Amino acid sequence: MGLIKKTMRIPRKLSRLVAPIILLVVTVLGIVGCHTMTDSETGYSPSLLTYNQAMAAALIAQNEHPGCLLLRSVGTSMLPKYGNNTIYVIKPIAWDALKPGMDVAYKRPTGETVVHRLIATGGNFWIVQGINNSVPDVYHVTPGNLIGQVWTAFSYERPEDSAPP
Repeated sequence: MGLIKKTMRIPRKLSRLVAPIILLVVTVLGIVGCHTMTDSETGYSPSLLTYNQAMAAALIAQNEHPGCLLLRSVGTSMLPKYGNNTIYVIKPIAWDALKPGMDVAYKRPTGETVVHRLIATGGNFWIVQGINNSVPDVYHVTPGNLIGQVWTAFSYERPEDSAPP
């Protein structure tokens, strides 16, 4: 007589619920340790998140605050706080709410979108500088080119050859 192996099958209706729950749990576990940055925090520490996990976490954060947008970093000017593989969640902010030390996104006349730190105000403009840069930016932040403040950021690790298009 042959040995019969019994396997447990998940009913089809239940399996439709299980997959999204597993995805949610994996995403939440990936988010653990990711949080809103404070000015007192220093030291960039790459996470073990994949690009897709970081993007999922950023989308969840974006959905919490209507008007937020996502930016992906290219460069190291914001080390040691943010690294090259970072997705920023940018929250709109009123011009008069800006303060020195805030990290903001702005659009340069060249078309580049940049995330740098506010250094000093000139009244109708702000001087900005990358944390890792030795000199301030040539371009200033103005009410017309300000995109918003970095609300939170998610770093990720991934091989360069699997970069999204």
